[in-house]
Amino acid sequence: MKVEDVRKCSFEKWYNAFTKVTIKSIILPLPDGFTSYILKDGIFLPKSSKEQCIAKRNSSDSEEEEVWEDSEEADVSEVPHFADFDKSIQDAIKTLGGKVFPKLNWSSPQDASWISFNNSCCCESVSDVYLLLKSSDFIVHDLTQRFLKCEDFVTDEESNKLMPDQEVEKFYLILRKWREIDTSGEFRCFIVNNTLIGISQREPSAYFEHIGRYKSDIVEDIVSFYQTHIHLKFPATNYVFDVYRRIKGRVCLIDFNPFGSVTDSLLFSWDELNSDSIKVDENRLPEFRFVDDNHGVQPRSLSYHAVPRDIVDISTGEDSFKLVDLLKMKIDEQKSSEDDENI
Repeated sequence: MKVEDVRKCSFEKWYNAFTKVTIKSIILPLPDGFTSYILKDGIFLPKSSKEQCIAKRNSSDSEEEEVWEDSEEADVSEVPHFADFDKSIQDAIKTLGGKVFPKLNWSSPQDASWISFNNSCCCESVSDVYLLLKSSDFIVHDLTQRFLKCEDFVTDEESNKLMPDQEVEKFYLILRKWREIDTSGEFRCFIVNNTLIGISQREPSAYFEHIGRYKSDIVEDIVSFYQTHIHLKFPATNYVFDVYRRIKGRVCLIDFNPFGSVTDSLLFSWDELNSDSIKVDENRLPEFRFVDDNHGVQPRSLSYHAVPRDIVDISTGEDSFKLVDLLKMKIDEQKSSEDDENI
């Protein structure tokens, strides 16, 4: 996997060529300072998003709301302001029907869905979008480590020395029209030398009885879709793409991904995919892998991200200092409560 292979999978590079077979989306260039805002520690929303976020919070506990407002006032010097960008997001959400799925060039903030008010990546406001982006490790990876596993990767500093006049990497916020997707209809496809060699069930943590029953129809539809709409149209010979097959004969392109370990190989292994062990038979049908019984399910890849990173570190003992900080915070809260009772 090379740097250029990853760049070819950046959303803005391929979307216009496949608009007829994918979900309607709007691409917005990130404004100056936005990347720094995303990478800055702490979760604080732009000024224009405060009222939206506060209004959505459960206001049954007035004291909790007061703490929220006080903390915002304390951090007012750090709160960014992206008025034009906020307006562009609002307009895009309206254009796309009022609900959107956000992502950057490559990744979506699915690992941060636990923090959203609806426990999903469905966004209806600017604050929804910002909250997910600001809480996601996947988004940070896009911004800082997108080429890390590429064989020809060099650091930005080294790259500037080699090619001082090179174009700076541009980042985009992509807002996709929200669609309710049945995970049993999602599949990942692996292309080697412009040949579809493998198809995997996209969600290996679940068993769907009907996949085995209709496996021939599923493979037939995906192969037909690939040959008609993607073969030799995507500018790479090795790559991965995801599709959603809702009903027989209806396949929708979801995304393109680099062919390499940065992409989850699901029910295959990268050793298999990089070797000759997976053969396309004489009918040129790819190997199709799916969970064929309840004993074959695998842990959900996003489960690790279903709770805040700090909590994971504490529970696994990886960061004892966070545990000390948490205990100190609890002691301070208890002392404060006792002081209030004595007043």
